[in-house]
Amino acid sequence: MIAKRSSIYRLARHLGSSAYEVFRKEILVRRLANRHVFSTQKKFVGPELKLDCSYIVSTDRGLFHVRSNEVRCLFPYYTFGVAATGSSLFASVSIGVDSYVIAMEISKDKKGQPILQARRILYQIETKYHNERIHQLHVDGCRLAIANTRKNSITIIDAKTGELLTDLYPFADFTGFPIHTDHNHINSVYIGKDCIIFTAHNGGEIGSIIGVIHGSQVYSYQFKNRGVHDIIPTHNGIIFSDTFGSSMSDFKGGGDLYNAGEWLIQKTEERGYMVRGVAGSADELLVGHSFMGKREDRFKGRGGILLFRKGKFQSDYQLPSAQINDIIRSDGSKHAHEWNDITGGEAKRLCEAALGEPCHVGQLSVQLPNVKEFTTGEWY
Repeated sequence: MIAKRSSIYRLARHLGSSAYEVFRKEILVRRLANRHVFSTQKKFVGPELKLDCSYIVSTDRGLFHVRSNEVRCLFPYYTFGVAATGSSLFASVSIGVDSYVIAMEISKDKKGQPILQARRILYQIETKYHNERIHQLHVDGCRLAIANTRKNSITIIDAKTGELLTDLYPFADFTGFPIHTDHNHINSVYIGKDCIIFTAHNGGEIGSIIGVIHGSQVYSYQFKNRGVHDIIPTHNGIIFSDTFGSSMSDFKGGGDLYNAGEWLIQKTEERGYMVRGVAGSADELLVGHSFMGKREDRFKGRGGILLFRKGKFQSDYQLPSAQINDIIRSDGSKHAHEWNDITGGEAKRLCEAALGEPCHVGQLSVQLPNVKEFTTGEWY
């Protein structure tokens, strides 16, 4: 069986990348249907890396489990967003022209190593272009929020059944009609008590947007550079990644992490980083950095994780992948001090403290299941 499967892989590769992606998609769908248990045989050991916590890192080479002195591959498909609650893990996975949100069960084998068992596809959308793929996720009890980049929306589904609950469109054109294609490039999302916080790559005067959906209103706060990712509210302030910095066009890297009132990286490192993915605590923070290059070259280099302790740089650990897309702690949280039940008023206060007054306040557009028309109203 192994030899036969290997020959099929070689044949698919010989037919070309499109056929190979179709083959990989078919294998993934079958594995999900059969509740396949993914192996963790691949083990990567590098320089000494001492961590207080263990993490799950999503990359272009799949999901990796990272702990002291050990990195293991949990899931071998291109993954962008990752979220977890209890024993349930959710991942946004891209293969060919399709983007999925997949539910898996996380447990341990006889040796105590983490393993993933496939459960089901919760959501699927065709994404003809790589930039349209589903980006980051956030789970809050029975609700799973999707940064649905292709639709320029935040999609809310039932985390157990995959039932579509609503689609939220925070951006509109000058006539008030919702923009429902990849225009602002929504890439991160966080569900609070009565609000949703999100980030968009493009917005304002050639910058990025950090938005707060509260009731039926969308409060947009502008950041000076394009390409913001990640959003974590804490009681001390918001955390987000200035992925490219001001040098997005020269491919040198120059990103930074805004960590509750302070810029973390530029003070400690002269090397340019493309920053995306963050998790940890005030004592131990992991920050993802990706290889930066033209679209055709960005998967040819190596990315990794930066380790900070009490705000001070400790080490740069390379991973066997080029793009680091998201990071969570193994308990499912993003940060030990994240503000899970933050209200809309408190979210706006944190954004104003970091970025000033909103550059725009607009009406939220909502699309309910099986309804083509857009309506206005509160998101929940």
